[in-house]
Amino acid sequence: NFSDNQSAYEIKKSHHDHLICSKCGDIIEFVNEDLEILQEKISEKYNFTLTSHVMTLFGFARNADNH
Repeated sequence: NFSDNQSAYEIKKSHHDHLICSKCGDIIEFVNEDLEILQEKISEKYNFTLTSHVMTLFGFARNADNH
């Protein structure tokens, strides 16, 4: 949940994950098929039916000092 406007918009978009810069606030959206497959494998290992997920990674953008 990043902001009211973005939360509503996120629901309508196809699945993707996020990298969020803790310094400048930039948000990078990405899709990685290897991660999707790994999540399914982990779910199967624990006899878990995955219906949805949210992945948000926090860190620092390389250009964060320029903002």
